[in-house]
Amino acid sequence: MAADVISSERVEGTAVYNAAGDKLGTIELLPRALDLHGVQPRGMVAGLLTEHLGRLLKSAGNIGQAEAPALSQGILHMVAASLAPQADSMALARPQLDELVLRRMGRYVEEQMADADLGAEHLCAAFQLSRSRVYRLLEPVGGPATFIREKRLSKAHELLAASDKHVVFKRLSSDCGFRSSSQFSRAFKEHFGYNAKELRAQTDECRALGSGSASNSKRSLDQWLEQVARPRVVA
Repeated sequence: MAADVISSERVEGTAVYNAAGDKLGTIELLPRALDLHGVQPRGMVAGLLTEHLGRLLKSAGNIGQAEAPALSQGILHMVAASLAPQADSMALARPQLDELVLRRMGRYVEEQMADADLGAEHLCAAFQLSRSRVYRLLEPVGGPATFIREKRLSKAHELLAASDKHVVFKRLSSDCGFRSSSQFSRAFKEHFGYNAKELRAQTDECRALGSGSASNSKRSLDQWLEQVARPRVVA
C-alpha cells in the first residue's frame, strides 16, 4: 500500500529513499539543509503543504505503488519551497501549489457566491496574489469571470436537482450571485442547454415516479439529463 511506502521513507544526506531502496528524490534545493533542523515552514506555502498532506493522508489507502514516487517528489518540492522560497524551489513546487490554490479559490467562491460583485479583485485580495497571477492561474478555465460564473451555475444546478422543496427562482438567482432571475435563466440555458424550469419540472416528475425512492428518482433524472445533453441532429 502507498501508506506503507510513504511512512517508511528514509533520508540519507539530501536523498530520500522508500522501503524498497528506490531513490525518490533529493532536497538539494535547500541551502545548508542541515542548518534548517528545527525550522518550521511558514507562510502561505506552508499552509498549502499542510492541506496537501492532510488530503494525502485521507486517501493514502487508495494510492498505488506507481504513484508514490511522484507524490513524494511533489512533497519534497513543497517542503523546499516553504523552507527556502527561492525561484528554483518555487518553480518546481508550482504544479502542486497551483492545484491547491485553485481548490481554495473554488471554496472561496462558493462561500462568497451571493455577492454579485465577486470578481478577480476579490480573489487577489483573499489570496494575496497579483492580478496577473490570478489571471494566469485561471486562464485554462477561461479566466476569473468564467470560473466564478461556472461555480454559480453548478451550485444552482445542484440545488435545483436536489431540493424537494418549492424553489423561488428569484431567491435562487440572488443566492447564487445573479443580479436578476432573467440573467440567471439566460446564463443557465446557455451553459447547460436546457433551462432551469425544465430541470426543476423534470426533478419533480422523477421524484414522483420514484415513489419516494431517492435512488430511483436520481436514476430517472440522470437518464433525462443524459438525453437532453446529447447533441441535436439538425436535418
